[in-house]
Amino acid sequence: DQNNIEAFFWESQKFRLNGIAKPFWSDWVLADPDRFLTPESLHVIHKKFWDHGVQWFILAVGDSEIDFRFSILQPTTGYQHFHEGISKLK
Repeated sequence: DQNNIEAFFWESQKFRLNGIAKPFWSDWVLADPDRFLTPESLHVIHKKFWDHGVQWFILAVGDSEIDFRFSILQPTTGYQHFHEGISKLK
């Protein structure tokens, strides 16, 4: 039942979903992420984020600090949680 928010959230969590029944953009024309986030654009976004932003940030604040900050973030259903941090990721 979508009207019982707490029950809906816990049921969604069983399937590793974030509890969103109907995204705000569901009635927008051509707003389906499968249409505009093609594999090539996802690759470019990932490379720019990881190779430039994150690597600079790791150099700026240090491995242990960035790992600590990522490890203490509150886990959220539907999103990856990095218990060990991110500095060792490739």
